Order: sequence, then C-alpha cells, then structure tokens
Amino acid sequence: MEESTITVRIPSDLKDYVEAACEVRGMTLTGFIRDVLREHAAPRARTYELPGFTQQFAQFREETAGKEILLLVIDSAGHHLVFQGTADENQSSPALVTLRPETTVLARDIVGWYSAPQQGLINKLAIALQRFGWVPAMGPAIPRRTRGS
Repeated sequence: MEESTITVRIPSDLKDYVEAACEVRGMTLTGFIRDVLREHAAPRARTYELPGFTQQFAQFREETAGKEILLLVIDSAGHHLVFQGTADENQSSPALVTLRPETTVLARDIVGWYSAPQQGLINKLAIALQRFGWVPAMGPAIPRRTRGS
C-alpha cells in the first residue's frame, strides 16, 4: 500500500491530550490518527428491530387476540395504510397478522398499532389518520390465492 504524508495543524493542548492518550494505549500518534480516520471513513451499518417483530408488538398481540385493532402499515411500495379488523391469532403466525374479515398483513411492514378501550374510538382514529396521509386499506395486504393460481 502506497503511503502519503499529511500535515495538520491542531491546537497544542489537543496535541498534548492526544499524545497522552496514545501513551496510555501504547500507540504512536500516527497509529492513533490512522485508526480514527479508518473508523470515521467506514460506512455505518444501521441495525434495528422492525416494529412488527418487537416484544412490545408480541405483547400487544397477546392482549388483543379476538379484539378489534388498528394497524399502521408502510408497504414495500411506500404506501401508508391503515388496517382495521378483529385480531385472529388462530390464523396468524409470527410473520403474519390476520384480521377478520379477510385481511393478512406482513409483520415486517407494521409500524404502529392501537386497540381502543371503548367501541368507536378506532374508527375515529382511522378518520383522523387520513388527514395525515394514511389511507384506509381495502381488502387483504397479501392477495389470497384462488384456485388455479
């Protein structure tokens, strides 16, 4: 690997601080700066858990089995959809959420969820969400297979 020289002017108190840190670590100033530059130049990988696979969502599913719920979904095309229905845990799996009637949603696309303590609040929330660009979903998020397909 070809090497080049770089000259950088920094405040003397910063230089003293970095040299002291290098001495404690048993490094040279050059080695320390190389490590910092490599670390800074490396691409940052983001790692996070999808909301539909979190412990919080699993707990929500347990608590709302058989109850009316609302799911906020951003699908692979970027559409912001609102699904309403009765949670059907008998037809669901960790990766799929089934709502009656006839709706199956991929857990990976779920970004939010809600259940109402009293009747009618879910409808009011769904209407309010429309004002912010969320679209009520019509039919299944995953097309049902028909005979011959």
